[in-house]
Order: sequence, then structure tokens, then C-alpha cells
Amino acid sequence: MKRYILLILITTTSLWGSSASHHGFDPLPLIAHIVNFIILVGSFLLFGKKPIKKMLVERRRQLKSEVESAQKSQENAARQLAFYEQKLASINEEISSIENSYLSAGESEASRLNKEHQEAIERLKKQSETQQNQAIEKMKYRLMMTLSNNVLKQTEINLKSDLKDQKRRNKIVQQFKIG
Repeated sequence: MKRYILLILITTTSLWGSSASHHGFDPLPLIAHIVNFIILVGSFLLFGKKPIKKMLVERRRQLKSEVESAQKSQENAARQLAFYEQKLASINEEISSIENSYLSAGESEASRLNKEHQEAIERLKKQSETQQNQAIEKMKYRLMMTLSNNVLKQTEINLKSDLKDQKRRNKIVQQFKIG
């Protein structure tokens, strides 16, 4: 490689170094440029052919791999798109199904709670009636006891007052005699 670079430098300096002192067309610089260009292209082809070919083969392989990867990604995206379009198409049915299930669950829960409340109301009514009846019975008992005590007290008072009087005492004793 060093030889070719040195050859290129020598060729170009010798051709450019010669200067023509006359006016007119001098074909020598043109030929030197053409030869220089041919040497340049030839050295690129000679030294660069294998690396360029290797680079192009590697690039082709890389592009092929990227195209395959892109195709796989595109196929995957198409599958996902079809899946989501199908889901989207059935979303209204799914929403309706969910709404119906929640409405049904809500209605059954409302019915259950209503039944529980009715049972609680009936239970409270029975408890209230029972408590009222117990309170009435208790009041009746107290009233009867109070009345009995008052009657006994009044009777005792009447008896004491009647026993003070002698005639009456004899009459009472006669009434209660067993006999």
C-alpha cells in the first residue's frame, strides 16, 4: 500500500512540477490527471474491494435481519390489532353484561335488605307489644295490690271504729260466729 501511495505522490508532483512556459493547450496535465485518477480508482479497487465487499455483505445481512424483524413486528402488531378490534367490537356486550350483573346483584341485595328490615320491624313490633303487655300486667298487679292494701286499711279503720262502739262489737261478733 505504501508503494502505491508513494507512486501516486511521485506521479502527481512530477507532472505538476513541470510548468509549461508557452501559451496554448498542453495535453500533458490532462493526461496526468487521467492517469492519476485511474491509479486512484485502481488502488481503491485493489485494496478496497474485499473490505467494501465484506461491508456490503454484512450490511445486506443486517438489512435482511432488520427487514425480517420488522416483518415479525408488523405481523405481531397485526395480530394485536385484530385482537383489540375484536375486543372493541364486543366491548358494548361486555359492558351491558356487567351492568346487568350489577343491576341484578343490586336488586337482590335491595330485596334481601328490605326483607331483613321487614323482619326487624315485625320483631320490634312483637317486642313492643310484649313490653306493653308486661307493663299493663305490672300496672294491673300494682293497682290491685294498692287497691287491696287500701281496702284492707279502710276495713281496718272501719273495724277499729266499729269496735269502739259496744253495740256494734257485739253485732259483728254475732255475724262472724261459726255455728
